[in-house]
Amino acid sequence: MFSTLARILTTKRYPLGQKHNQCLDFLLKQLSTKSVFSQSIQGLSSYAKITQKHPRTCLFARKSRHLIQFRCASSITQKDDGYLLIQYRDKEIELPYIWLRDHCRCEICYNHTTSQKNVDNYSLSGDLTPKSTRLEEDGEKLRLEWPDGHLTYYDLAWLLEHSFSTVSKSKTPFYLWDKESLQREPLPVVPYDTYNDDSGDGLKKTLQNLLKYGFSVIDGVEASIKDTQETVERITFLQESVFGRMWSFTSDLQRSDTAYTNLFLGAHTDTTYLNLPSGIQVFHCLWHDGKGGDTLLVDGFHAAEQFRRDHPDDFQFLTQVEISHEYKEWNRNHILSHGSILRVHPGSNDMMLIRFNPYDMAPLNTLPPRDIPKFYSAYSKLASYIKNPANEFWLKLHPGMVLLVNNWRVLHGRASFTGRRVVCGCYLPRDDWMNKARVFNLV
Repeated sequence: MFSTLARILTTKRYPLGQKHNQCLDFLLKQLSTKSVFSQSIQGLSSYAKITQKHPRTCLFARKSRHLIQFRCASSITQKDDGYLLIQYRDKEIELPYIWLRDHCRCEICYNHTTSQKNVDNYSLSGDLTPKSTRLEEDGEKLRLEWPDGHLTYYDLAWLLEHSFSTVSKSKTPFYLWDKESLQREPLPVVPYDTYNDDSGDGLKKTLQNLLKYGFSVIDGVEASIKDTQETVERITFLQESVFGRMWSFTSDLQRSDTAYTNLFLGAHTDTTYLNLPSGIQVFHCLWHDGKGGDTLLVDGFHAAEQFRRDHPDDFQFLTQVEISHEYKEWNRNHILSHGSILRVHPGSNDMMLIRFNPYDMAPLNTLPPRDIPKFYSAYSKLASYIKNPANEFWLKLHPGMVLLVNNWRVLHGRASFTGRRVVCGCYLPRDDWMNKARVFNLV
């Protein structure tokens, strides 16, 4: 292939001054006459899909069964307003020089042993316009020389990963589901033996389920509090709460919570009364000798996206105002939080958190009186999507099934029941289970 390309470049005359796109088209037409490429190129509506906005020199073509793909060279442009414009992998990255200087990863500016900045070793004052910028290593690395002579090198892939983007960079995209779509998917279940395997593959799959679907089941766990605790501690340590580290409950009203009854519980998220709600809620039904008690799950992100689509102004309002939730218990505890009902990512605008628990809402004193009717209207609309039967997925838990729920995304509830029903569970902290997901390169 490369010898063919070389012969074309050296033996075919091409008028100087023509545009890159015309040159590329010319080369492809020449290549299409060669037997190695003619079968792949002929019949296509165009020789290559070319972006007119940012023409770049294409270095190599890779033949596949149905199309020709191109690896395009990177380019950089120094702008007069203190920014560097980078073209890389069909992406455009615009970064200010102060950012590029501050994020230098050389041994002077960054401690690679502790993974921390050496903030006292450089200054961000004065003119930070680089003396020179250039690309190296086939356009994969950026070299900057600063006014003081300091050199900074970046892999462009690193800059792409760590720069601002309005497009999600999640390595595990959400699967937003309702009852019908979730029933078409295999239930996110990981057998206990697989989960507990030393390879870590089962643990990784469980975390992947929590990110993708918002919940996961570990099946085959011994029906005891001790075994449940040991199972979930493979993810991270347990979160202390007013209920203890591990708890079990039945319908005896031992605590000031509707969960300690046999009544119906509508879809909600837990620990809304904490400023940082718990990350994962764990349920394990150890015993039930009656009827009912099925577990309700609702994809809060799916409901919120429906709400955003139909009522964008109300959606925006619920991301901006802070509402109080509380847990009160017979003069023993009074926990109070302030937080928004919905939280979105500052770049991609993707959903990050839904905090929905009308049972635990505190007196509404965080809004000006003129905003209160607007809040009730918006909250009621959001609730209508959450309570829509089409968004409800019901699951019967049996002894041995440990259910893990991403409490920042999936709402849970419970049908009323008869008989004696004993459930144990716990909370896992958000930052720490996400830490494990990053270790597995899932986030």
